[in-house]
Parts: sequence; structure tokens; C-alpha cells
Amino acid sequence: MSELESPVSRELERAREFWDRAFLKVAPAVRDAPSGRDLSDIVGRLRAASAVDVLDVGCGLGRWSVTLARAGFRVLAVDLSSEAVRITRERARREGLTIGSAVCAAQELSRLGIRVDAVVCNSVLDHMHPSDAELAATSMAQVLKPAGLAFVSFDGPAEGGAGPEASPDYMVHSDGTWEYVSGSRQGMTWRCYEDAEVRRLFREFEEVEFTVAATGQRRAWFRKPQE
Repeated sequence: MSELESPVSRELERAREFWDRAFLKVAPAVRDAPSGRDLSDIVGRLRAASAVDVLDVGCGLGRWSVTLARAGFRVLAVDLSSEAVRITRERARREGLTIGSAVCAAQELSRLGIRVDAVVCNSVLDHMHPSDAELAATSMAQVLKPAGLAFVSFDGPAEGGAGPEASPDYMVHSDGTWEYVSGSRQGMTWRCYEDAEVRRLFREFEEVEFTVAATGQRRAWFRKPQE
């Protein structure tokens, strides 16, 4: 799939600028490292659901996309950051895998013009204001086939180096979302969503599984209702 471009809001543009800078700074040893997360549970559930087409929303360094493609799924990797998409394309080329890719915000998936069996979205919505996360959840529903699965994960308060222990240099917006205003994370937004907030985002879906790790990370599966 060719790279797609469209006008974006200033908020999305600021996020894109931050993530492009962040991915440009990733050291090669980190950029090219294999996934540290065992995805056998993800692969198993997708296979059990007879999924074929999987959309990786916020593909980042491409680790999940490559793992899923290697497992036999037809993967489309999208990210707000063109640099992340470039890294994912290069990783797929080195691995000899065919992975579709596009520059696309999670809030704008409908413009891809696709319907997929499943969506995976790993630690992406945490970096959005609630209003944008709502749009992203709606956007996922728009591209999922009836009974399609959505896997989403949300960091806990002490995960990802994004909490208050990471840096004091942030402001808190009225909706509770943090925005870093100095240092290497300047421009990054982050929010620790409560369990109830996660469920509210996906209230139009059927909840399949909702687990909370010792770190506080939430991993959830939701199913789009049959039409």
C-alpha cells in the first residue's frame, strides 16, 4: 500500500513531529533488536479467531508487525510517524517479509479504505488526550469486520518511563493528560488511563478479556459486535 497523506489537526501535527524526532534518535542496536515481548498469546488468539488481515496501529519499530507477518498473517502497519513506517519497512525488507504500510494516525484509520479481521494497538492510546483516544477507538471499529477483534494495551503508572518518576518537566492538562515541556520527552503526551476509562473507550465493543499485570499494564481484547 502506498504512503497516504492528509491534512491533520495541529494536535496531530505536534504529535507527529515529536514521534518523528523520537524515532530518528533511536540507536541502531535498539531499533534492530527483536521484540522482547512473547506474542504467542496474541498469535494464538488471532489464529483461534481465523484472522487473516491484521492492522498494527502505531507500529513503532515494527517488531509486532514482523512477528505477526512471520506467523502467517497479512499485516498492514500504520503509524503517525513517517520515520516509524520507514523503520518498519526496512525491518520487513531485511526479514524478507511482505508487510503493507502507511503513514496514518490512529484517529484516521477509515481513510485507509480497508476492512480487517483484527487490530492490534500496543501502548498507543496512552499518548493521546481522551478525546483523541475516543476517535481512535471509533476509527478501529470502522475498519474492523463484524466480529473482528481489537487488542489494546495501556501502560500502568510506573511503566514506559513516562510517569512522574521519569521527569518533573511536564504540565497537566485539564483532562488529566500530561505533556512534557522540556528535556528529551518535550512534546510527548501521556496519560495513565483508569480501567473504567479503557472500558468506556471501547463501550461499543464486546469485552472478551481484560487483564492487569503486576506493573499495572492493562491488556484487553474487545470484539466488534455482529451487524
